[in-house]
Amino acid sequence: MFQLVMFVRGAKVTLYPPQQVLIFAHTPQGTEARVHVSARMTYVNTGYIGHNAVVQRERMAFRIGAEAFVQEWESFAIPVVEGETLTWDKQDEAHPVPINAGSATSHQTSFTPYPIRGVDDNRKFKHFLSWEEFIKKIEPHDHLLFDWVAEIAGSSKPRRTKCRIELDDHVKAHLGHKKWEAVQCWPQ
Repeated sequence: MFQLVMFVRGAKVTLYPPQQVLIFAHTPQGTEARVHVSARMTYVNTGYIGHNAVVQRERMAFRIGAEAFVQEWESFAIPVVEGETLTWDKQDEAHPVPINAGSATSHQTSFTPYPIRGVDDNRKFKHFLSWEEFIKKIEPHDHLLFDWVAEIAGSSKPRRTKCRIELDDHVKAHLGHKKWEAVQCWPQ
């Protein structure tokens, strides 16, 4: 009976909130600096043997007050800090990730905003937040909320988790001066 229940249950994937969120300015050639986010995405599949899963896509949204900014996975890259300089050791473009039954996996994902399809031009680039505007928007706030979403192949129910970072004077100063900061993210 146990084996039948485990077989029917299938893969059981849990997405855990990242312990730390890296917020950084990225300046594509010929444009202004924009807000990007990177975090370690961690999954556990407690499914029975043979019930593997595949992370099909990752996205996140951060909230400044009532305003949300959505970003999609772009690459798997490791941040490298030398002094106050942030660089990247790019591992790979973002791609589906298998999670074997009874195991866990994690990877550092860099997220980027994408244009919204099927809307007028005034709203098409709503999620593209300039670094200068970001610094202005966070000034009156004491925290940012993050919603993390992973779509699992073959499942109609995305996996979700949330966390919150505190925006104290130290964090705001580093974001303004260095144009990046790694901040602890508290599960919500």
